[in-house]
Amino acid sequence: MTPSIRFSLFQTLALIVLHTLFFLSWLNGTHVPPTKSYEGTPSSMVISSETQEKAPAYYEFGHNEEINTIQAFLEAEESYTNKRLKRGLAMAMQLLDKDLPWDLRDTILKTLPSYTRKLKGQTKVLREEKSTDADWWFATPGFLTSDGTDRTIIRVVNYYIDLDGSYYVSNDKIKTKMLVAETNEWISVTESPAFAVVAAQEKLHYPDVYETGLEDTRFLVHGKNAPIYTLSCSFEYTRMSGRINQVLSILDPKTWTMTIQDVIRGPNPEHHEKNWVFADGLQNIVYGWYPSIQIGAIDLAASELVIHTSIKSPKSFSSMRGSTNGVLHENEWWFVTHAMLDRPGQLRYYSHRIVVLDEHLKSITRYSLPFTFEQDADTEYCLGFKADDAGVTFGYSVRDRTSRTLHVNWSEVLLLFDDKEPKQR
Repeated sequence: MTPSIRFSLFQTLALIVLHTLFFLSWLNGTHVPPTKSYEGTPSSMVISSETQEKAPAYYEFGHNEEINTIQAFLEAEESYTNKRLKRGLAMAMQLLDKDLPWDLRDTILKTLPSYTRKLKGQTKVLREEKSTDADWWFATPGFLTSDGTDRTIIRVVNYYIDLDGSYYVSNDKIKTKMLVAETNEWISVTESPAFAVVAAQEKLHYPDVYETGLEDTRFLVHGKNAPIYTLSCSFEYTRMSGRINQVLSILDPKTWTMTIQDVIRGPNPEHHEKNWVFADGLQNIVYGWYPSIQIGAIDLAASELVIHTSIKSPKSFSSMRGSTNGVLHENEWWFVTHAMLDRPGQLRYYSHRIVVLDEHLKSITRYSLPFTFEQDADTEYCLGFKADDAGVTFGYSVRDRTSRTLHVNWSEVLLLFDDKEPKQR
């Protein structure tokens, strides 16, 4: 058999497997080998009237037949304790880790929203959702632990994302503020004297831009007496007009003042620098996730991020971005990432995955199946993440107009990991 015939046969078989997987599994659960970390028995499947009403909306993906089949067999199951759901999702992600032709990869990616499900846990609404005619909306919460005290910092914005994916802005510019949830105190932003001089000399401040302020701020607490550093993306403070750069600041929790120290150059000056996340201090910051996980250190003297570690990553990481700082738990670093699927005329679809690195940030320990925080396909963003003995807590928003946390027990979290036996707890 020639290589071209073998490749064509692989293409055909892969498509057939993907499109008929759920039907075969429904008829006979033995068609796909069980995963090691799964326990539970799925209930019978029912096609609800809600599914039938929603089906035409998914036609925009151009995969109506596949999606209707998936919806029909999975509508009644909403967690990863569903065998068919987990097996099918695991197979799809395994295929995405292979060298696939672009059309097959596109087909798999566009069907993912139909069988990726929300995590089971306890949702907490931090602030009530405001109406569409408000001036400000409570958005994504982040977490800050300092001197043994937990604080939740809520991003507050003057815009939200509409159902067609467009942005509604209540003012002439996009603006961002930060609120300390537990005390209702606002964080003020100022410039250090040294930075004010450099900003004027090197033209690092563009106050007249459309998107103002510091966005998607992440907080680093590194040692009891160490400064609390923050990284924020910004159009207003940048080294190249029209580009997003990362702004390094220091937060004083006594006065809730964030003082800008510098604008940090990235490894690719022509790029928007939007999704850097802290791991271990300023010396280990995750810059990107594919084709390798790039980790760098901030050189304060040179005002730049210097990459010092590259870890080869799977092909399914190709659409990963951000999202949260790493959390050191049981000698491993846990990160939440997100992937975005563009849907013209509809909301962009966000899914999330957990990536676990070893204690020394030198290798990938394991990575999870995709998941969401809400029931329906939507634009979700996760900025906060923390772990304890009971489980993990995510801080997230939907369409930049909600502020919520989701606490998930370890038993549910470990169901996300399909490829390796989970650690005993």
